[in-house]
Amino acid sequence: MKRLKHLTASILAVLTLFPALNVSAELQGNERKDLTYSEMQYHEFDESKLKNAADELTEIAEKNISGKEKRVEELINIMFDEYDLQATLYNIRYNDFYTDVTNESIEKELPEIEQNYSEYYDIIFSALNKAYNSDYQDLMFELLDQDIITAITFFHTTDEKYTELSNEESKLVLEYESLNSQEYSVEYKGRSWTADDLYNNPPENEDEYNRISNMIYSKKNKELGEIYLKLIKIRDKIAKLYGYPNYAEYAYESTYMRDYSLDDIDEVYKEVKESFPDLYNKLYNQLSLSLYTTGLANQTYDGEEILDQIEPYFAEIGSEIYENFKYMRKYHLYNIDSLPNKMEAGYTVSLYSYAVPFIFNSPYGNYNDFRTMIHEFGHANVDYTHPTRAIYDNTFGNSLDTLEIHSQGMEALFTEYHDDIFGEKQGKAFTDFTIYSMASSVVEGCLLDEFQRYAYENPDCTLEQLNTKYMELCGEYNIEYSTDVAYSYDWTEISHNYNSPMYYISYATSALSSLDLWIKASDDRESAINTYKSLIDCGAYTPYIESIESCGLRNIFEPGVVSEIAEETELVLKDGTLKSDEEETSVEITEPSEETETANTVTSTIKNKAKTNKKPIIETFTQDIKLEAKKIPDKNGKYLKKDYSSIDDLDDKTKEELLANEDFFKTINSKPLDMQQKIACVLDSKNVQIIAGAGTGKTFTLIAKIKYLIAKKHVKAEDILCLSFSNTSVRDLKEKLPENVEVRTFHSLGRSIIKQHHKVSVIENNEILAIINDYIDNARTDTLKDILEFCDSYFLGIDSYIVRRNNRKELLNEVKEAFTKVTFKSLLADFINLFKGNNFTKNHFSYFRSNNDDKDHDIFLKIAEEFYIYYQEYLDMHRQIDFNDMINESSKLIKKYGLKKHYRYILVDEYQDTTYTNYNLIKNLQDKTDAHLTVVGDDWQSIYAFRGTNIEFFSHFEEYFENPQRIFIEKTYRNPQELIDIAGSFIMKNPKQIKKSLKSPKNLKKPVKIIYPQKNPIEKREMIYNLIKNLSEKSEDVLILGRTNNNINQFIKHRNLVKKGNLKKDKFLRILDKTDKSMNNVYYRTLHSAKGLEADNVIIINMIDDYLGFPSKLKTHSVLSYVNTKNYDYKYSEERRLFYVGLTRSKNNVYLISDKNNPSEFIEELIDDNPENLEIIEYK
Repeated sequence: MKRLKHLTASILAVLTLFPALNVSAELQGNERKDLTYSEMQYHEFDESKLKNAADELTEIAEKNISGKEKRVEELINIMFDEYDLQATLYNIRYNDFYTDVTNESIEKELPEIEQNYSEYYDIIFSALNKAYNSDYQDLMFELLDQDIITAITFFHTTDEKYTELSNEESKLVLEYESLNSQEYSVEYKGRSWTADDLYNNPPENEDEYNRISNMIYSKKNKELGEIYLKLIKIRDKIAKLYGYPNYAEYAYESTYMRDYSLDDIDEVYKEVKESFPDLYNKLYNQLSLSLYTTGLANQTYDGEEILDQIEPYFAEIGSEIYENFKYMRKYHLYNIDSLPNKMEAGYTVSLYSYAVPFIFNSPYGNYNDFRTMIHEFGHANVDYTHPTRAIYDNTFGNSLDTLEIHSQGMEALFTEYHDDIFGEKQGKAFTDFTIYSMASSVVEGCLLDEFQRYAYENPDCTLEQLNTKYMELCGEYNIEYSTDVAYSYDWTEISHNYNSPMYYISYATSALSSLDLWIKASDDRESAINTYKSLIDCGAYTPYIESIESCGLRNIFEPGVVSEIAEETELVLKDGTLKSDEEETSVEITEPSEETETANTVTSTIKNKAKTNKKPIIETFTQDIKLEAKKIPDKNGKYLKKDYSSIDDLDDKTKEELLANEDFFKTINSKPLDMQQKIACVLDSKNVQIIAGAGTGKTFTLIAKIKYLIAKKHVKAEDILCLSFSNTSVRDLKEKLPENVEVRTFHSLGRSIIKQHHKVSVIENNEILAIINDYIDNARTDTLKDILEFCDSYFLGIDSYIVRRNNRKELLNEVKEAFTKVTFKSLLADFINLFKGNNFTKNHFSYFRSNNDDKDHDIFLKIAEEFYIYYQEYLDMHRQIDFNDMINESSKLIKKYGLKKHYRYILVDEYQDTTYTNYNLIKNLQDKTDAHLTVVGDDWQSIYAFRGTNIEFFSHFEEYFENPQRIFIEKTYRNPQELIDIAGSFIMKNPKQIKKSLKSPKNLKKPVKIIYPQKNPIEKREMIYNLIKNLSEKSEDVLILGRTNNNINQFIKHRNLVKKGNLKKDKFLRILDKTDKSMNNVYYRTLHSAKGLEADNVIIINMIDDYLGFPSKLKTHSVLSYVNTKNYDYKYSEERRLFYVGLTRSKNNVYLISDKNNPSEFIEELIDDNPENLEIIEYK
């Protein structure tokens, strides 16, 4: 647990408005002092230094005394340093109390210290607020992070009533902590009994045992329960003081930095109740035996011995993590001693003044302590890596869910080393214990959150009602407790219910994500470690959903994900990989004769008795049905469409409708619609295509149209389906659309349709690589020879065939050796994904071969067909589908059975990214519902052909959807006209692109600047560094765009820059100056991931003529030509669109970094076509 203080009330509004905050101020940071903990002992805090600094700053500000810039900076530093010191002393004192909870003098001090802590915060922010509202405002912007500035502007002193309630709350929590650590005793038949007595020397009569137990725990429940009832009422008053209906909502929205709501967590409760209790109870029952049969439960361990054993393994996870652990040990920054009056707790706190964390643990002296130390060091490591200041923690809070993944994720990664530490049998038992603990966190986290929610939503409840509710919930979560009344008292012994209200759900969410990380590590450990390191880079301030999605973990709030994690956890526990645990699967290796070997041989080797006679889960997996794209010509063979670009193109009725709603169009969105956007709203034929350029407000128009349909066409919100391609886009749309509009990704819609007919789980995209490994391990001898021949010829260019032996074991080893040199597995995975993405079936392999005369291709197609059959059989037997199946199979189910829900309108955002299967799904949806269809997109920004998108579905929309109305939106609000002209003329050289005439009210001379740096590498580095720094100083934000992720690593190398990952909600990579960190508004993205973004200025790097330059000249594997969409009908057509995307991200200038002696072809083309509108800057 990361021990945190409650946030002060004065900044609650800031937290609500600004949930994702970054810490990178000029004044941030203390340096490590290299002191042991014993050298940091508690002493009385001298508040005069802080108060004097605040008074002096206030006087300077109120009197507007000029020339005090340096002094203002000094005073702010003094206040921040002193506040760090007070927070540090507070945490040290808390450690002292937890070390000896019988120390009454410390217990009396703590409420006063906490009250002072809150008062000092008010003093500091009051002074900062005065300085901000003085002539020193510009200096404040220079010295402080933007987020602190925001907090200052919202600051008001803490409400006196809140202070009074908070003090009462603190006293009750301390009273609870003191009582809970004591032994309770009762008198029975002339003898005093405690819980320890009952455990060590139980009475022989079981009825007597239960009677005494009930007496002890009833007494404890009554005393501690009465404290809780008081806390509920106090916290209810705090919530209502700030306008919340109850404390549960207050805690979720204001105390903790959560990017999910109580409504969101309701769905998680439901899925956990359905999917986790069986796993939880199975592990519990298993551990009850294995911990003892293996002898692990009887082992005793000393704290330092544990540290010795776990230390070397941190080096395998990461060198920086290892160094942090060694630093912790060197300076003894932990308290892990067993002491008689020590609080039973484990937590980590920040010692801000010394820029280090401190771990506290009350040890059991057994295997539990291994888990606790690994867990707590997961917290501590983040503090070592990203030390912060108390003023930031107390202003912004922490993302508790993300913090707990840091700790539980470390436990997940450490399971790899359990066998080394404990031996194989005990190691397996300890791994089961670790995973049980996470499953326990999921179940108990949801149970206790729901329990606390009941308490805070019913502040007048009685103790009896709380006990009853707790037992009811235990039943719902299938906790296998005895019906004995004593078990209904357990909740009073869980300290989080008292000192960290509504915290426990963070254990559940983080445990789910940590299990997801563990599952990922079972398949690809290196990838999982990188995911974990990305989570560390997110730090303590990045909200939960943003953290997990940016790092590649699943969103637990998506339907079905919790159930998938439970199922996969059980599979990995059993087999170490994602194999079914319902029955054992054995693979027979046979050596059939050449005459009888066929592509189906490999699948016949899979034996699965329980499923041999079962029907495939998805019936269509075994049927060769191809859903062809339907083109719809008229009787003369022509495709009809009607184009609109101005009000004069409308018929009289539609024109009247538009003019009658002018007032509505002025207020429908955050700003008035332009004429073309209004036309898009009122067009209402069966099929409407909105063709919009970069910066014209495509999504803005889509949202407006949906609002117009509801308000003016009286369409019910629930009758509208809005589709987009990413979770981020869906979230953004949901935030801006009326509540009942159904907004989904294609995959989410597909999965929901499939689940109406079949109970299946979804495999992640990268899991196909594990199935390829399984296939190769079981492949025939001749298949292994084919793989080796293909790798030799296709990848390595070895023309002559190497004769190989028939020894299967030697061949398999040779194949695995080859895979260390070539990318065969990823090529096969890409081929199958694209193959299925086009909804091809096995019959297509014959077609491919009939049109092929290349020997390498013939071999590959033979292997691919074999694996395709194997893969489909594998998915059927394991009741699984992949991402392609989500759409393919849902399309077929719609066609066969129709839909339960009737949509009147279907709207699709970013339609230029449509794939063959996306089209089929949309077409079947419309056919079955007779819905009106509106699509929005820009063919000039179609850049995902490598994912299977087909630009034809947009550029020839009328050939797939009958007689559409097409509206052109051509007024851009982002780019200057001169930049639009350059980018537009460049993209329209491809005659297949739809012609547009974009217009902008902005003008800027020569917005495209071609930079030729010096040849001298040192001068070149300095020049580029200065360019970025200058742009940073004069821009709100700067984007550096590269063709690939690797580009940025080469670009920043030796340029005194450092990359920071995932520090903003839109998942930018941040570029900082190592010396002064002033460039915190400079971000890096690949060109593909930059679509939809904008910045004041843009830099596009690596504009050189090279295979790895831009345009990229790396060729797609030729075998993928069978399954790739043909989007390359014009030279560099996809790369041209990608370059257009890069150019149009800028609101002002675009800087193209090139090489005069080796310029990109695109650079040469721009110079030839726009000699007067470009600025060429050459450095000698």
